[in-house]
Amino acid sequence: MRCSREAKIGEVPTIQADRIRSALTATEFALRGRRCGLFVLDAGSVRLIEGARETKVDAPCLVWLPAGNPARLKLSAGTPGFSLRLTETVIGRAMPAGGLSGHIRSTIGGRVLAFNTAGTRSFDRLRSLFDEIEAELSGAPPGSDMAVQTLVSLALIHIWRAAAPKIERSVALPSRIVQDFLGLVELHLTQHWTVGQYAEALGISRDRLNTVVRRAIGRSPHSHIQARLMDETKTLLLQSDLPMAQIAYRLGFNDAAYFNRFFQRHEDVPPGKYRRLQRPTGGDDDRRASYAAWP
Repeated sequence: MRCSREAKIGEVPTIQADRIRSALTATEFALRGRRCGLFVLDAGSVRLIEGARETKVDAPCLVWLPAGNPARLKLSAGTPGFSLRLTETVIGRAMPAGGLSGHIRSTIGGRVLAFNTAGTRSFDRLRSLFDEIEAELSGAPPGSDMAVQTLVSLALIHIWRAAAPKIERSVALPSRIVQDFLGLVELHLTQHWTVGQYAEALGISRDRLNTVVRRAIGRSPHSHIQARLMDETKTLLLQSDLPMAQIAYRLGFNDAAYFNRFFQRHEDVPPGKYRRLQRPTGGDDDRRASYAAWP
């Protein structure tokens, strides 16, 4: 028997939390598509079926299955525990930043089987995190999206810990630094992080970040951040009817006057004039529709 809570985008579940209660008959879970699955079982046993391969695992145990790995789990009668099934989008947003990001990505990119041996505290922490995620999903209180993202981020750390990782102290590859930097920019663009904050999140110095980003994309981290802000600004100017103050707010500018100066510094004209010059003059029917124009 299971008690389920979930969050959705439209009709598509993005995260599903199931509390698995001890049942008199076997219970089966299926993992399909681009969804990851975490199963923490307190007692009993489970048969993990992946194509022609079948693995029997005795509880207490943790099973992590990455996206794109179709699998079925058959829980024996009397097997309690809980499960979280999440889309790759949820995982991407919740991925911890900093020096451990690469290690965690590597671990959860494959199957994880871990056992609750003496001294393993990650299982207890995962149970507590599941309780909190379940509570956020059931009531959907204000800020629940951000709370769930934070809780999932902590859960990923404890899955990594339960896998008993061996951390090798090595210098991060430039390609990894650039990839992680570009991803962080997309996540924190409207928070106006400084280059120093990005470097700190990546666990490297500001000078090293400047060097590897310049070599890879031909411009400095600061220039890339500014260019992305301009890209988003132009999209909102040309594909929405939002007033300047609202566009400024959406992009993280608390002062509309400063937003105007920022835009003019890069484009040589104020944003209002840029909109008038660039947009079609055939009327509303000629204007391009955009999700950015939605409330």
